Amino acid sequence: MHPLTHEAWSRHFQDCATCFPDGPGELPLLREAVRTLLEHGCYMAFDEIPLDQILTGGGQYLRGLAGPPGGADSDDVPNPHPAQWSWVEAEVRLALARATGLDAHGTLDPRIPAVLGALAQRPWDELEDLFDRAMDQFAHHHGLSTSSR
Repeated sequence: MHPLTHEAWSRHFQDCATCFPDGPGELPLLREAVRTLLEHGCYMAFDEIPLDQILTGGGQYLRGLAGPPGGADSDDVPNPHPAQWSWVEAEVRLALARATGLDAHGTLDPRIPAVLGALAQRPWDELEDLFDRAMDQFAHHHGLSTSSR
C-alpha cells in the first residue's frame, strides 16, 4: 500500500505543509478536493454506485463529507465552492482516463468520454483498483500525500 504521511480522517487539509506550502490557496484546495474524490471513489465503486454518478456528483459528495447541509464545514474535508465543482469533476475524469493509460494532456481531450464509457461497464473491483491507481498518480504528480484505505 501507500506510505502514510497523514491519516485520512484525522488531518486538517489546510494545515498540510505539502498541500499548502504558502498557506491555503484556491488551486491547492482544488487539487486536494480531486485527491479526496479519487480516494473516496474506491468506496463509492465498492458500494456499486455507477461511475457516471460518481463523476457528476463529486462536488455534492465533498459537501456531504464536509458536514450536514447548512452546517459548519469540517476542517478535515476540502469543500470547494459550487462554482468550482465542474473543474474538480473534470480533473477527476482526466485522472481516471490517465490511469487507464490514455496519454491525455487536458480535460478537453475528446477521447476521455469514450474511455470513461468503457470503464463504466467494468465490475466494481476493477473500478476500485482504477480509482486507487488514479489517486496515486494524481497525488504523485502534484506532490500531495496519499492515504491508505
